[in-house]
Amino acid sequence: MNYIRGEIHCRYWKQETGAPMPLLVLLSENAGEPKVKPQVFLSEKFQQKFPCSMLLVEAGADLNAWEPAKALRSLLFELEAEQPEVIDGCRMYLIGSSAAWTIGSRFPRRFAAVVALGGRGDPHAARSMKFTPVWAFGSTQPGDRRLPASPKYTAAALRSCGSQYVRYTEVPVEKSIWDTAFSSSYEVSTWMFEQNRRKMFEVTYLRPGVFRIDDYFTSSAYLVCGTEKALLIDTGMGEGDLHALVRSLTPLPVEVAVTHPHEDHMANAAGFSKTWLHQHDIEAMDENRAEMAKVFGRKLSPAPKPEQLYPLNNGTKINLGGEVIIEAVELGGHTPNSVVFIDRAHECVFTGDAIGSGYIALMICSREQWRQMISHYRDELLRFQKYLPSLQNYAWYGGHFIQENGCDLDRQEDYLSGSSTYYLPISEDVVNDMALLCGRLLSGEIPESQFLSGPEHYCEFQNAGMIFRITDL
Repeated sequence: MNYIRGEIHCRYWKQETGAPMPLLVLLSENAGEPKVKPQVFLSEKFQQKFPCSMLLVEAGADLNAWEPAKALRSLLFELEAEQPEVIDGCRMYLIGSSAAWTIGSRFPRRFAAVVALGGRGDPHAARSMKFTPVWAFGSTQPGDRRLPASPKYTAAALRSCGSQYVRYTEVPVEKSIWDTAFSSSYEVSTWMFEQNRRKMFEVTYLRPGVFRIDDYFTSSAYLVCGTEKALLIDTGMGEGDLHALVRSLTPLPVEVAVTHPHEDHMANAAGFSKTWLHQHDIEAMDENRAEMAKVFGRKLSPAPKPEQLYPLNNGTKINLGGEVIIEAVELGGHTPNSVVFIDRAHECVFTGDAIGSGYIALMICSREQWRQMISHYRDELLRFQKYLPSLQNYAWYGGHFIQENGCDLDRQEDYLSGSSTYYLPISEDVVNDMALLCGRLLSGEIPESQFLSGPEHYCEFQNAGMIFRITDL
């Protein structure tokens, strides 16, 4: 099957096995004379060992340029959306030379692994792949300080920024890099097919004692450290070993506090000994989990046992030691009992999904429930406003950090190439505008037909936006 997107021409081989399979993305950087050898991956022997689909990308222009790279990214999202039964979006593997460095650097969350076969890369841009598994191959050559840099130096740049997932193999000049990487030993292929974005986490240092942890679902958890213990605010939906990751960040005992009981915010909570959750959500645990199973269409991760659950209410304070006290403040709407956590020692507010994450607040209800839900949400927002004067100059952190750059998955990483067109941080402005938006919905100033019958069920006012997921449509 052939695809043409702008200046790139692609050939696609689909492997249908009854379950989503990995997708190999091969970059042929000389149109009509590919350096890559797709027949290696299409052979019966390879497919028996590593069943996968394959996309061969042939460009009429430089694949290092922005437009061809953007066209490829859009095509990958299109294929994943159109063929979810064929393509596993968390197991896409990028193989190429110079363009593999460029495209991997621009879209590091798109690929589960990058194999860079020679070529030269920008070591500064490549640091965005800090949490992307990369295996680079380069030929023996004298070192130099020119940019783009050799694979050896670009791999070194990844190590120097803290990457634990980069490998480099030196290939003598008389040998073929391609044959060395994809010989009959299958070492590189085995490594590549073991990589899975579902098991990967990204860790960002925010300030002393505060870390953000992002998973493949772009859910954000936050680790806050005191002197006596640490608190993990939400746990995301990642399938990797979150407990081991947290232990590598702090030796302190770690407790969990959950903003709201959605699967993408508490899927890993059972792995910790103590989980703080709103009292009403503890009481409605079975009901909430049944709803989440329908929303996500998958088997849920184990729930914390009753003895692991500790009730939160408005005003509950969790003392971490060293004057680090986390205060729970109710802000129901996204869920009836959503909680915001205020950390005055670090001057941070952790909002979960209570007011969105820079784009929209998601409201899940039936057609008959929306007015009651929005009325409750407005009351909660108006009550929360009394906290705003004391939160001036605080950092606000939502449950999906990447959404400050919008919710269009095809555009969220544009900031890595200076091509973003959207930015909205969470702030007191969003709280105030969300309350005003609720008022316009209830008064009819924004007609019901606009957000219930429109294709996106979307409405907005200034810095606030909502999307309705109507359960009985």
